Amino acid sequence: MLSESSSLNDIPALAPPPHVTSNFTNPPTIMAWIIGVAVTTMVLMLAAIVIRLFTRLVLLKEWWLEDYLAVLAVIAVVTWEILFVYTASLGMSRHQWDIRMVDMPRLLELTNILETLYGPTMFAAKYSVLLQLKRIFCGARQRDSVWWILTILMAAVTIYYWACFISFVFQCWPRAKIQNPLIEGVCIDISSATLAAGVINLVTDVGMLVAPLFAIWRLQMPVKRKLGVASVFGVGLLACITGVFGVVWRMPLLTSSDLTWILSKTGLWAMAEFCAIILVGCMPSIPMFAKRVVRGSDKNASRYNPSGNDRYTFSSKRNKIADALTGPGSSTAYLTIHDGSSGVKGSEGIRLEIFDGRRTEGV
Repeated sequence: MLSESSSLNDIPALAPPPHVTSNFTNPPTIMAWIIGVAVTTMVLMLAAIVIRLFTRLVLLKEWWLEDYLAVLAVIAVVTWEILFVYTASLGMSRHQWDIRMVDMPRLLELTNILETLYGPTMFAAKYSVLLQLKRIFCGARQRDSVWWILTILMAAVTIYYWACFISFVFQCWPRAKIQNPLIEGVCIDISSATLAAGVINLVTDVGMLVAPLFAIWRLQMPVKRKLGVASVFGVGLLACITGVFGVVWRMPLLTSSDLTWILSKTGLWAMAEFCAIILVGCMPSIPMFAKRVVRGSDKNASRYNPSGNDRYTFSSKRNKIADALTGPGSSTAYLTIHDGSSGVKGSEGIRLEIFDGRRTEGV
């Protein structure tokens, strides 16, 4: 009986390549990378969400649905990353031939839990960003190209990520087949499903980058000022980059059987992408926080300045010199030019396209 147990513990979960010997005691691993990325991303996300909460609750005294979703997303991402690190510590960070066959059922179970949680977590993070972009750039009755882009993206992330959640809940039927592939039943193609998630992530990341940049570029203001405002939302480029690498590292799933090694590297980029999406949603709060708290400015707390300069601000309330107003009582952010800027003095016929599609003139 002891001999049989010992022999089972010596069987690798995957046959090693030619001229490679399984190593169960001190195998190659990317565990250090996983811990490093997890700690770094959690610190960045927690710092960003604290700044956002302070700006919203203390400085602006406003709180919207997207803020609830952002907090929920951070909690979910931190939970996901802790579970991923735990799973990696059990062997996910190794080549599959360096994992004992008897250890694989537990790893497969935890992997399924990670994949199941991935959909709702990414939904909360991205939907929060899209709601915020819609509030900033779209008026209550606006139906222009920016509104349609954001609406389509919101529908896409809702449908896909909840479909992803359901598909991994029912990854195998019966579910016991997830841990034991020898059980009779049916399963979805996990490799194709994981690659599809990467592609959808990249497409939606690009959409969330393009939509605000397109809206800002349509505003009739100097290019330098456009770049200043766009830089706040430009952090979305980081999400696109992580999305590209996420797809690249998922591609080997279609050809390689070394599932644990590939998924562990994919998880590294998943953590980076989660972090990038959270930062995208928190970035608009950082300039105001820096100006009011770090530099101690005593400006009107209702002004919301993602560009970091004094000439253009986003404001949650009507301002007597605002040139872009969506109407009384609107909660949409407005774009304001301050007439104290030398760039405005002496100018005639300055026109800004306001967020509900109308224009104002004669600043």
